[in-house]
Amino acid sequence: MEVSYFFRRTFAVIVAFLLVGTAVAQIPRTISYQGLLTTAANDPVADGQQTLTFAIYDAPTGGTALWTEVQNTTTLQGVFDVTLGSVTPLTLSFDRPYYLGITLQGNPEYAPRIGLASAPML
Repeated sequence: MEVSYFFRRTFAVIVAFLLVGTAVAQIPRTISYQGLLTTAANDPVADGQQTLTFAIYDAPTGGTALWTEVQNTTTLQGVFDVTLGSVTPLTLSFDRPYYLGITLQGNPEYAPRIGLASAPML
């Protein structure tokens, strides 16, 4: 009877590890992001379709983009929301600080870049 208990217990532990591995593999590789686009005069951009380029860097200024994605989105009073990684998969390890750069239709990148964190930064 002890042998069968040992095998049941071992089997339960193996199943638990497999389930945890499956759960980890299903974590979404996207980031929900909402922002406000403004003009040089600090007024919201016009309502309507906007083409935005998003880039992730490992530095707050300078450097080379580690990931980029272009999305068309609709603004209302300058506000937009997108899901980063929905066009170009996010394959970064997120094991260090990253910074998001946003460019509106070929204009210079907005400054400063936004620091990405696991919770909103104030």
